[in-house]
Amino acid sequence: DTVLPDFEKGQKVLLKAKQNLLIRKAGGLAVVCDDGILNLSILYSKYTPVIGGLNESYDFGIQLVTHLLQDQHLDLSTGEVSASYCPGKYDLSVNGFKIAGMAQYRSKDAVMVMVTICVTGDQQKRCALIKDFYAAANTNQDPKYPNIDVKSMQTIASIIHKPLLVDDLIENMIGILNKSGIIVKTQKQL
Repeated sequence: DTVLPDFEKGQKVLLKAKQNLLIRKAGGLAVVCDDGILNLSILYSKYTPVIGGLNESYDFGIQLVTHLLQDQHLDLSTGEVSASYCPGKYDLSVNGFKIAGMAQYRSKDAVMVMVTICVTGDQQKRCALIKDFYAAANTNQDPKYPNIDVKSMQTIASIIHKPLLVDDLIENMIGILNKSGIIVKTQKQL
């Protein structure tokens, strides 16, 4: 996104909406990060045979997130939701609505898979914000940037029709990992 012809105008849209801006090392397209979004990063050696390759890393991310979301009883699908923000072939969706997306950052020896999970909040408002960003920044209407439908994404809370907070989901995920033999300590426990 930083190479968009009017990136600075897009920045102004975000700043006017009181949205902080961070350029991440992975992905390349815009996502929203607020208190209703869970960002999960998984870091491991690139030389891990089963999950070190590009597609294998994404497959591992999909399997892990599916495992971590098992208690939400979601009928998850994998595949690009092209009208969403930051679309990719490893989007996670329910009934065609994107709820999570993935990006990777690869260095000489390591891989970091980053997952953005829409947990709660106004997802249409988030989509509208990114749509407005691209309207201002992509003045050449370059087709490699998404044409966002603000109704293309939902949150887990809206799908399960129950209140759900990011902290609740984190606690649930830690419980699932602990049951799987992966002991996770929170910052409070350290």
